[in-house]
Amino acid sequence: IPATAEAATGFLETAEIMTALSFLKVIDNPRQDIPLAAVLRSQVYGLSADDILNIKLDSGKAEYWDCVADYCENGKNERIKEKLKFFVLQLSRWRDMAVDEKINDLIWAVYTDTGFYDMVGILKNGNVKQANLAKLVKKAADYDNISFKGLFDFIRYIEKIDKNNLEIDSES
Repeated sequence: IPATAEAATGFLETAEIMTALSFLKVIDNPRQDIPLAAVLRSQVYGLSADDILNIKLDSGKAEYWDCVADYCENGKNERIKEKLKFFVLQLSRWRDMAVDEKINDLIWAVYTDTGFYDMVGILKNGNVKQANLAKLVKKAADYDNISFKGLFDFIRYIEKIDKNNLEIDSES
């Protein structure tokens, strides 16, 4: 008998939404260390904490984004280097899309380009996680239909919802 319970975690605090928002923050500005590390550590790119540290140590640059760019050229570990090159290539495409495309189309591109939507679908409660990801796309589509435009403003809009403890119901 299928049953559901109220989630103790709100929509914006679910792992899949936090990861999706980290992707959006990095697309908006890759010089944000925490979202950048979160994206690289996600199941999409699968870098370990040691990998993240080695990128910083091997490069020695001040900003983590500069370390990533440097490691793509001069990195010692080929596995890490190839993952970073692939990430930078995808990021470049998404940043180009962010200029002209609707936010919901950009989010779907991230989901499909990375396989993230399918990845969360095979996890425990995957259908719920996918429904949450779809809800973020719906929220972005609703946002695109109001007068505000742009990825930066959408991210701020979501942050204000979170800061003011307004709830977007999760699919629990």
